[in-house]
Amino acid sequence: MLKINLYFLKIIAVLNIIFIAPLLWAVSPSEIKEASENSAQLIILTSFSEEVSSTLAAEFERQNTNIRVRFLHKKTPAALTHLQLKMQPVPDLVMASAVDAMDWLSRADLLQPYRPTDRLNYTPFGYSGYGYMWDTNYLKQHKLPLPSNWENLLEEQYQGHIAMSSPMRSGTTHVIVEIILQELGWSEGWAYLQQLGGSLATVTARSFGVSQGILRKRFGLGLVIDSFAFSAQSENSAIGFRYSSPTTFLPVSIGIVKQTTQAVQAEKFVKYLLSDTGQQVLLKPNISRYPINNELLLQHPKHRLNSYRHQQKHTLDYDHTLAVRRYHLVNALFEYSITYRLPFLQQAWRKIYRLQKRLENRNSSVLNDQLEALVKELKTIPFKEIQLGDSRLLSQFSKPIPGSALSPIQAQLQHKWRQWDASLQDKIMRKLQQLEVTITTMEHP
Repeated sequence: MLKINLYFLKIIAVLNIIFIAPLLWAVSPSEIKEASENSAQLIILTSFSEEVSSTLAAEFERQNTNIRVRFLHKKTPAALTHLQLKMQPVPDLVMASAVDAMDWLSRADLLQPYRPTDRLNYTPFGYSGYGYMWDTNYLKQHKLPLPSNWENLLEEQYQGHIAMSSPMRSGTTHVIVEIILQELGWSEGWAYLQQLGGSLATVTARSFGVSQGILRKRFGLGLVIDSFAFSAQSENSAIGFRYSSPTTFLPVSIGIVKQTTQAVQAEKFVKYLLSDTGQQVLLKPNISRYPINNELLLQHPKHRLNSYRHQQKHTLDYDHTLAVRRYHLVNALFEYSITYRLPFLQQAWRKIYRLQKRLENRNSSVLNDQLEALVKELKTIPFKEIQLGDSRLLSQFSKPIPGSALSPIQAQLQHKWRQWDASLQDKIMRKLQQLEVTITTMEHP
């Protein structure tokens, strides 16, 4: 399951990826019509930030003065919905970092290949890995050691100092969650996430809200795609980053939308991203993506990407097919088990850590067993691993869309999840309170 770092190059060839997303300038139908009378206009749907998008497009527009590039910036899930529902304006291209989202669009037959001979319906032009970033000054201020691995993030001392986004709102966060689930397994992976949830300061609305929050010292640690950390380092030398072990390196991709009316111009933009000029742009500090052209990075030995590319010795053999099959299920489960329950998880784990400390010097196997039983129950989720084998069930899950109803099966299951949560919260908090009273009585007979 673990592979050596040369997998960097393999993963580019074995690709299976990415996603899409959102808005740079709002483009109205009238603007599109007016522009088309004078020059061609490309509309690119992307989850990239406005700064990254404009940097990528600047040199292309300089080389192609008759083509204007406009961006629609949306979160990855919203971008998927935009294409799925054929919303206006119709984009010509979709560009994103999340492997699973691009695979999903490809399987939904919403993209067309760049070249007729291409095996994929989208084109990788760079790649990124995943891990956690931190602010060294923040850690020093709060007297926190630098965590050496993801397991360290579960330690009590980091409670309230960590942030991540939700896979329902961020394609790159979905990949992070999948890395954890695929490496640890379904049950152990969710157990990890449930405990990590107790240490989160917040679940941000967008993925780059994590890096921005760290730069603003709202919290000190965050789970991110590597490019967020690398670009932040250009603003703040106190920012550090470490890949998870194992991590996975997945392509950053662009796909031509099947409905495009600007296929020739769209192909020109893809060709530009693959050219030496386009690949060079990826090395700019505010983008900091590994170029798909590995030789280009070797020509810049002092670039920060070279100091990180050999940091990770082991790589996860990421299962794209599995990730796409359960894409919407994982997103929904995260919302119901982590995001919506965040205050409860924070409170419950705070009590658990406090009780564990109080029981350290007490020879009471009964109380320790009771507390461990509660911890085990707190780490459960209301969806069993055996259910993952039911392809029909997984296909019933989709992203909630305002004005559209969920499938009856998804609606029924989510209702049961709410009931499960209400019952479990009451049980856990009641039993923790009883344990606290018992321990207090022992301490003060």
